[in-house]
Amino acid sequence: RGRREGSSSSGATQIVNGGGTIMMLANLNSEMGNEREAKKQYEKAVEAEIKAHGRDHPLVGVAHANLGSVCFRLKNSSAGRRHFEAALRVFTSALGENHLYTKITRKFIISLKEDLKVKAKESERGKRRKAAHPPNADAKVHLSNNATDSQKESA
Repeated sequence: RGRREGSSSSGATQIVNGGGTIMMLANLNSEMGNEREAKKQYEKAVEAEIKAHGRDHPLVGVAHANLGSVCFRLKNSSAGRRHFEAALRVFTSALGENHLYTKITRKFIISLKEDLKVKAKESERGKRRKAAHPPNADAKVHLSNNATDSQKESA
């Protein structure tokens, strides 16, 4: 995973491992519930993995999948979906159609699409239900009249 690259100012050889350390920090932040910080770190991990290994390396796909997960937890489903689709492209290109990562990511994206369709149908049903049964304005008046009447009785 790592590769040796040049030397530091002290003359010691540096080990470059792409975004591995950043991704570990992001994982820890995510585990502790610091999702916004985890998202920032996963974004840096994607860039670091691309810089270290190129766009079609499996670690770039892993970083995209992790970033997609945190986006979903932050309720940003469109960004989450984009990152999972990026992960799928990388896994398909780098590992092939039959690799476990490719299959899992593809199934996850399919289930997301199905979930979004179900939520859209539920939302549409809710809108139709509200349109067919608007709130009763008289009920609000009646409730406020009851509150006024009970205040008068206690006086």
